[in-house]
Amino acid sequence: MTADKKLDNFLLGTAVFAAIALILGCFLPFYVGARTADKTMKRANQWMACGLSWLGVFYMWLAWSVFFQAQLYPYLTIMPTIEVGGSD
Repeated sequence: MTADKKLDNFLLGTAVFAAIALILGCFLPFYVGARTADKTMKRANQWMACGLSWLGVFYMWLAWSVFFQAQLYPYLTIMPTIEVGGSD
């Protein structure tokens, strides 16, 4: 896989997570506002729903990013060598 293709796939995955965050961040506060019984807490709950949904999607993206990059650039296998010492 070429470097350009790897970058394109990473950016595509990032765009998917950004779209999910945008959709959740726009619609979840309205749902939370409609479900909140206490009218004094409605605005605070809406802001919290928006912020926590973005935070949750960010952490999901971070985990996906680490796993994705670990598959593209795996660690090199370390091969130990056994040194045979001379008799002293």
